[in-house]
Amino acid sequence: MSEPKTQASWCGIAALHAAARSCARHKRARPDALAFRLREGEELLALAGRLEAGSYRPEPGRVFVTERPKHREVQAAVYRDRVVHHLLHGLLEPALERRFSDASFACRKGKGTHAAALRLQEWMWRLSRHGGVRVFALQLDVVNFFMSLHRQTLLAMLEPVAREVEAGLGGRLPPGAFGPWELCRRIVLHDPGAGAHRLGSPALFARVPPHKRLGALGPDRGLPIGNLTSQLFGNVYLTPLDDFVQRTLGIRGYVRYVDDFVLLHPNAAVLEQARDRVVAFLRERLRLEVRAKVLAPVSEGVDFVGYVIRPRYLLPRRRVVRAFSDKLAALDARVTPVEVGPGVRLGMPGLRGVAGPVRVTRLDEASCEAARTLWASYGGHLGYAASWRLRQRLWREHPHSAKLLRRDAGGVGRRFAPVRPSASFRAQLARLARGITPEGSAKPAVLLVQVGSFAELPPGGGRFGLRRSRGGRRAFGLPWRFAARLIERILRAGRPVAVAIEEPQLCGNVKRRRLAYLYEPVQQRTGATKERSP
Repeated sequence: MSEPKTQASWCGIAALHAAARSCARHKRARPDALAFRLREGEELLALAGRLEAGSYRPEPGRVFVTERPKHREVQAAVYRDRVVHHLLHGLLEPALERRFSDASFACRKGKGTHAAALRLQEWMWRLSRHGGVRVFALQLDVVNFFMSLHRQTLLAMLEPVAREVEAGLGGRLPPGAFGPWELCRRIVLHDPGAGAHRLGSPALFARVPPHKRLGALGPDRGLPIGNLTSQLFGNVYLTPLDDFVQRTLGIRGYVRYVDDFVLLHPNAAVLEQARDRVVAFLRERLRLEVRAKVLAPVSEGVDFVGYVIRPRYLLPRRRVVRAFSDKLAALDARVTPVEVGPGVRLGMPGLRGVAGPVRVTRLDEASCEAARTLWASYGGHLGYAASWRLRQRLWREHPHSAKLLRRDAGGVGRRFAPVRPSASFRAQLARLARGITPEGSAKPAVLLVQVGSFAELPPGGGRFGLRRSRGGRRAFGLPWRFAARLIERILRAGRPVAVAIEEPQLCGNVKRRRLAYLYEPVQQRTGATKERSP
């Protein structure tokens, strides 16, 4: 294997380093990304040598099955191949963007599902003359798009673009050398299923319909779902469709997201003729089959990219709302507080039993972060729709997960501070105390911190009959083995208690401490109280 000749080569160390940074974006904590970064210099040097020598071949990756929204196989390339995908994407994207239509919204900078929904709504509003004219929508999608894509047809579309890119490289690519065009060929013609490692049970793979498996329609068809290049090549493959609808048919109101597209026109007969011509065009030119979903007035709404779109407003799809509610319910079950009545002691890991009546919520990092990411992702999607009452209802119906969050003008964030490196013990206490008082609570919560073998109350938390702790610090405490008694004393005063547990490793300049439990006093109820185990 020869070493790369120059840093300025299209596949040299500098270009691959930039591709590796792009590939690692939002994935730096994944095991394969960490393993690659540990040996990044060696990996990039080997990749550059193989690319310049022309000996590069994609390797077998992994295959797993996704269950939402339906069962389908996803082929995941190994990390070094994903770096090469980002390298090729960066080379081809500028030349391809000049050829793409403004009506295509998938996997492009400045586009996406939200932009597609808003553009479709804008066309509805314009064609209906601000709601004064009836407009119809024809919605179609390609049947089994990625599995049906014809590879040789795709290569015929890619070749002029790749040749143009090679010509633009100038002296960095000697004549006849391995270049972007040959790399395109090897990626498109590669069979990712050969030798791939399967993740998941055979029963899960059996649920995938045969026609949704890569290679089911023949060895000359299909691209792996999940690769960055597949998303780019999918846009290339359907660009002739965009040109046909907008230029040949003259349909102005047109929006496409991957293989799902909508045509708008005030005349339903025009759309019926367009449907027949689009079906024939895709079958003859691109070897694809089309399914016509609906032809109806836009006032009934168009189900597209996760929204039901009407000229004046958007609504979230029922399936999206149902999925959000199910995930909130699963998280609620995981973080449901444990509540015990008088006379019952409740023990928690690291703490002796605390006598009831008390309600205890476990504040583990994973649950807090899961609640934040769940509301951030679905809340962002719902924010584009008319969904204020829906979000208020979901917040009320799932109080346990909502308890881990706070709402403000900027959206939803974590109520309890995440673990972060601290420069000093005082800075760590300030972070831990952030957000521990429940909303609407008449009395502020008390922070109880484990410091070695002691339980301490930081300044401002009150004394509760305690003496100043060891060393004369401005804190009050007692040995950790008596922490349960101290928690009971604070609860009897009607104040919640947030307990921070100390861990052996350092986090910045001090020991790592994390909020582990929130104890809240509860009113005593008449009658018998059932005991509950944590």
